Amino acid sequence: MGKILRLYHYIKAEYLTEFLLEGKLKLTDISRTNDPAEYLPTHLSESPADYYMAKYVIESVRRDTPFLILSCSRLMSSLSIWGNYGDSHQGVCLVFDIPYDHVFKNGRVIYTTFDSDIRLLKVVYNIHRVFLRSQDLGWSKDKSGKPSWDKLYTPLAYKGRDWWYENEYRLDFTNQLSSPEIEVNDGLYFCRNIRKYCVGILLGINCKLQKKYVEKIISQEKQKQMGSQPTFPSIVVERVKIHKKLFKIVSDNFCDSMPMKSDVALSEKDVKVRENMSLAEIYHYGNERIDPDVDMAIKYYERAANEGYIEAIDVLCELLEETGRVEEVAQWKRRLESTSSDS
Repeated sequence: MGKILRLYHYIKAEYLTEFLLEGKLKLTDISRTNDPAEYLPTHLSESPADYYMAKYVIESVRRDTPFLILSCSRLMSSLSIWGNYGDSHQGVCLVFDIPYDHVFKNGRVIYTTFDSDIRLLKVVYNIHRVFLRSQDLGWSKDKSGKPSWDKLYTPLAYKGRDWWYENEYRLDFTNQLSSPEIEVNDGLYFCRNIRKYCVGILLGINCKLQKKYVEKIISQEKQKQMGSQPTFPSIVVERVKIHKKLFKIVSDNFCDSMPMKSDVALSEKDVKVRENMSLAEIYHYGNERIDPDVDMAIKYYERAANEGYIEAIDVLCELLEETGRVEEVAQWKRRLESTSSDS
């Protein structure tokens, strides 16, 4: 992986020793965040029965599926973030350099991290909740036979615009539920495989921990690994300060990280597919500026399909059936069958 994203994660000071000694860091179940609208997608339905069934499925998934995330920010200078998540400036901010890469899947760029099962999600802040269709609510499997979370993953990366100040990125550990790297204790989930990417520990302005105490723990842990395969990183420990002139937190060693670049190295064909699928979904579902327009959605789904994106054909056929264009549906289905037989 050739890319590194610096992320900041805030914890209470009392949890720091456990993180340093055991590498444990508590994950958040999406149903237990401080936002009641988390993972609350909207469903497009045509009948009352369909609506209530979809509502039941969404509520069941939200209640019973432990979507496990580690919430981070690219900011370490925000007074409000330190106040809300850094235990009123009495806590600690862990600094991580997370390696990541991307794959192009289902018309979108998926970011993976140091473990291919751990996804990196850049939170999108929007007015509208995510739309899911009926066929998005069923579980499916990928080519390897593993459960595919692609559609049900989408709402994990969306929050209301009121939360924009957090500049949040999420490490999604959901696919590691059965991994030995995940520990379950009294209904709480902990990951054990992220400590080696920690490069800094920032003590809050009102944190009672002393820098020498933290550095001593780090030194002792490193001594224990003498002669063995080193897994303990080099960590800079520092107490942050308030800027002399501005309303912001400053550090001698760290600063706010740059946003993750979206201009990943995709092929020209992949770029066209992504653009057409984005436009298709905007016209399909609408947004704050554009009302749903079936004809425009069909136009862009067709373009994506013609670029070789097979997954667009299923949605395209549904829209064509809705508008009574039966002959075109038959043509696209024949094309889909011939493509499948060729592969």
